[in-house]
Amino acid sequence: MSTPNPVHSTKPLLAGPSITIVNPPTLSGGKIATEQPDFTAYGYVNPTTASMSAWAVDSNNNQYAGTAVTPPPQPYNWAFSFNLPSGTAIYTLVVQGITSDGTTNATVKFSA
Repeated sequence: MSTPNPVHSTKPLLAGPSITIVNPPTLSGGKIATEQPDFTAYGYVNPTTASMSAWAVDSNNNQYAGTAVTPPPQPYNWAFSFNLPSGTAIYTLVVQGITSDGTTNATVKFSA
């Protein structure tokens, strides 16, 4: 069984926020995490005052916006719920954070 590895964005000086995606996880060995079509993505952002958004993109470049979950489940400081079409597909989750210093995108691939 593969161990999940959180995804971390890099944060250069005077850039957007640091984002960590905890769910869906990035699995070792090139494996892709599997989620149900209705699932919640969550993780951390620093600073916590960043304006957050998230969307999933399928292989045909269709985008599905996430709905903010407020409050997010503890101990996380952001969460988005998704209702994706039924059937197995590969998606890229994009989580975006914006501050006055800039914008950061963190991504992870998963199937649903």
